[in-house]
Amino acid sequence: VTDYLTMEPINARDAYYIYGSRATSPSGDDLVAIGNKDAAEKFSKEFSGKRLFKFSEIPDALIRLLNGRI
Repeated sequence: VTDYLTMEPINARDAYYIYGSRATSPSGDDLVAIGNKDAAEKFSKEFSGKRLFKFSEIPDALIRLLNGRI
């Protein structure tokens, strides 16, 4: 995935994902990926993120919701 802040590729499994922020990712979905936990927490607070997830914590139901399949 692409780190939202650096625009550099990062390993998706190592990234932190912010749901529900006022910002959207370059791919248009509602999960902003950031490679550093401290930066992700700061971004989430600054842009009113609702939840911060690691890759393994993202529920299938959230992905279906974002894809309009719920």
